[in-house]
Amino acid sequence: MSMSDRQIVKIIREICEENNISFKLYCYDWVMQLEINNKSVYIFGYQFQNNSAPAHLICEDKSALSEILEQHNIRAVKHHFFMCPSGRHHIGTHDCWTELIGLLDKYGSVVCKRNDGTGGNEVYKAETRHELEIAIDALFKTNRSVAVSPYYDIETEYRVIILDGGAELVYSKERMFVEGTGVDDMQQLIIKKYGTSVNLLAVDKKLDYNIILEKGEKYNLTWKHNLAKGAEPIILHDEKERERLTDIALSAAAVTGINFASVDIIKTVRGEYLILEINSGIMMEQFAKHSEENYITAKKIYKKALKI
Repeated sequence: MSMSDRQIVKIIREICEENNISFKLYCYDWVMQLEINNKSVYIFGYQFQNNSAPAHLICEDKSALSEILEQHNIRAVKHHFFMCPSGRHHIGTHDCWTELIGLLDKYGSVVCKRNDGTGGNEVYKAETRHELEIAIDALFKTNRSVAVSPYYDIETEYRVIILDGGAELVYSKERMFVEGTGVDDMQQLIIKKYGTSVNLLAVDKKLDYNIILEKGEKYNLTWKHNLAKGAEPIILHDEKERERLTDIALSAAAVTGINFASVDIIKTVRGEYLILEINSGIMMEQFAKHSEENYITAKKIYKKALKI
C-alpha cells in the first residue's frame, strides 16, 4: 500500500474539501498539514496533535506502559523489557538469557515482540527454549529493545477508541476461524470459507490441515487478533460490556495522560480483563475498509479529533 492509498489520507482530504479547509501533503503523503482557524494543524502518520509527547511515548513503550499501569493498580498484561546486547550497558544488565528462560519456565508460553511495535508484525509465540531463542535472535537483528509477556488464552480482544475523556468506538476483533462439518478436513474448510484470499502468513504454522472437526466445532486459525492479519471488526452493542471496557480504557488514559488513543483490552477464557496495549496513533485502515458504515464512523472520529 502506497502512502497515498491510506484510508486516513482519503478521509482527511474529504473532511477538508467538505469544510473548505486548506490541505497539503508532504513526505510521500505521510505528513498532512491543515489550516484550521488560521492555524496549521499537522497529522504525522497516524499521530494527531491531541496528545502530549510524554503521553505518546509512554503508550508506545510497551514495558514502560505496563509498569506504570501496574503501579497504579490497573490490570494489564505484564511486558518485561530487554535491551539488545550492544545497548545493555545503558541499563546495567548483561545476562538476559537467564531471565528469559526464567520467564518461559514461569509462564510456560511467552509472546516476544518489539517494545514499540504495532500491527502484529514481528510478534512471536514461544513455548520451548528453541522457539524463544529463534524469536529473540530475530527481534534483536532489527530492534534495540524487546518486550516479553506471558501468553494468555484469549476469549475476546477489544479495541476502545477514546477521545477527550469518552469512548468514540468499541469493537471486538474476531480472528479468522472455521466451523467443522464433520466431513471436510481443515484445508477444505479454509478453502470453502476464505478461498485463495486467506492470509496464509497469519494462519498458525502448527496447524494440521488433515484434521476433521466435529460438526459445529469452531477452530481459530491464528492466535493473533490484528485486523491486518485477517481478523474482522465487530461493533460492540452490549451496553454493559461497552461500559465496562470504557471504564477500563479511561482509567488507563487518566494515568498516562493520553487524550486520543486506541486501547486494546483482552478478555481471557478465565474471565479476566487486561489492558494489552495503548496506541497513540489512531490507525483505522482495515476498520474503515470493512464497510461503508465503518468508513463513516472513522471519518466522524477523525473530524471530531480535529475539532471541526
